[in-house]
Amino acid sequence: MYTRCPHCQTVFELRADQLKAGHGQVRCPDCGRDFDALERLFDGREEALAAAGGSGDALQIRNPRPLSPGWGVAAPGGGREQSEALEATAAPGIPPARDTVEIPAVLLEDFQAPRPRTGLRLLQGLVLLLLLFALLGQGIYLQRERLYTLAEWQPWLERFCAYTGCELPLRRAPEQWAIQQRQIQAHPHREGALEVELDLVNQAGFTQAWPLVGIFFTDLTGRRQAGRWFGPEDYLSPAASTVIPGVPAGERLQLRLTLADPGTELVSYQFDFR
Repeated sequence: MYTRCPHCQTVFELRADQLKAGHGQVRCPDCGRDFDALERLFDGREEALAAAGGSGDALQIRNPRPLSPGWGVAAPGGGREQSEALEATAAPGIPPARDTVEIPAVLLEDFQAPRPRTGLRLLQGLVLLLLLFALLGQGIYLQRERLYTLAEWQPWLERFCAYTGCELPLRRAPEQWAIQQRQIQAHPHREGALEVELDLVNQAGFTQAWPLVGIFFTDLTGRRQAGRWFGPEDYLSPAASTVIPGVPAGERLQLRLTLADPGTELVSYQFDFR
């Protein structure tokens, strides 16, 4: 392919990869000015010279250099011998001369500068941000009961569930359970078992969930050697656990628990709450 500088009429020999590299823009090595080579493309050297009005002039051909300002030129002024040598090396089967060359639409798309994709990037970023928020919300929802036991998470979880409509479990404050009365004695109806009577008061300023109560026996050194945890399923009837969700502030909880007798080697006992 050939193109012609509209400023000084210099004729260039070009390849498709060179046009694509510069998106159709070239710089004339004669006058140093830029122009769009796609607007002046010719199939053969003769028709390019004829359009430039220099078909009788000799040409000087240099090898093109891609991605550099003056790629290579076929310029007037070189002698008849050079013209004859160029005609001898011309490619056979050159089509008849035309004023312009039609460029296929696919080729033109390759030469065009890439369109900005700012809108697409913003959309992708927004979708990614929404996915991250969705994953965060799902994680909070699944772990809400465990997180709600942490005081710093409680106000945030209350707002989150007020917005999403989820239900929060009752709060827990194990240190706010006060023991009003305790008694451990041999079980009157079971051999080798102990009966524990325990009265608790919820001193928190809110309704607490049913507590987990731990009873542990210790030896002379104060180490726990035996014991177990009791949950609502151990000291409440199924009907009570569904009708009353928890213990209101200031209310008393009376428990009657049964556990195995650890023997006489353990001299003391402790209570713990969760």
